[in-house]
Amino acid sequence: MPEKKIKILQQEAIVEVTSTVLGKKAVKGKKIKVRAFATDPATVGVKYGVTIPTGDYASARVDVFLSAPCYKEEMVDVYKQLQGIADTLVSAEVDKITGGTDGKKT
Repeated sequence: MPEKKIKILQQEAIVEVTSTVLGKKAVKGKKIKVRAFATDPATVGVKYGVTIPTGDYASARVDVFLSAPCYKEEMVDVYKQLQGIADTLVSAEVDKITGGTDGKKT
């Protein structure tokens, strides 16, 4: 049987990220390289969340969900990368709400 050649092209795309924190909406655009896959990719995801008491029986909630396509052989490594990114993002959002680090008010 003749060998098939798979041509993979590297493409670029613009990704817009929208976030809403305490009623303020922000949109950021970023140009990224799009990874083409030679086979059907697996998808790995991580979701982190924190509920922060703000006093007077009120609270604020921060959730970060990240997912990324990858080859099956890369799933554990990609999962660990996503965990690190999600942890950093949740911590940054908590700091915005609390005005401190690690969720402790300064």
